Amino acid sequence: VTVYFMKDFISLGWMEYSRLGERYPGGWATNKALYCVSKGYNQSSEKFKIVYLKHEGQHFYDYKRFPGLESRDLEYRGKLIEMIFCNKELYNRVAYYLKNAKNDPRNAHPHANYRIVTNMSQLLFGSNYETDFNRWKKIPKSRLQEVAKILYMENTKSLLTDYAN
Repeated sequence: VTVYFMKDFISLGWMEYSRLGERYPGGWATNKALYCVSKGYNQSSEKFKIVYLKHEGQHFYDYKRFPGLESRDLEYRGKLIEMIFCNKELYNRVAYYLKNAKNDPRNAHPHANYRIVTNMSQLLFGSNYETDFNRWKKIPKSRLQEVAKILYMENTKSLLTDYAN
């Protein structure tokens, strides 16, 4: 897959403006290529290799395998990939998902965060939604990754069934 590294923006949109340049979109995927906002990543970091590249690469793959998949489902799958492959950033991702989760299917990223926290909470804690980050930090990284992989595989199986019909 081709990755275009972009720089010298006049503006990175409302998110950058409203956050005084501290937050902005890190990039996106199409069915043709990936687009990366260069200033957002150290290309040798796990954040770039997994949180950007594997996440957006999952979108690229899903655009071809599951055409028409809704944004909230694309984001759910991309964020599960982050959970499966992150090591250094793994607990940071959990904290981010907890802080930025919302049960609103119209808003893809917060909804995907909510789904991950909900689904993992059920498997790890036997509860509907665990908000205590200290409890999450007690779960070994390997177990978090294993549960994320189970959820990813279940979601893929469900999509394959849906797309077969």
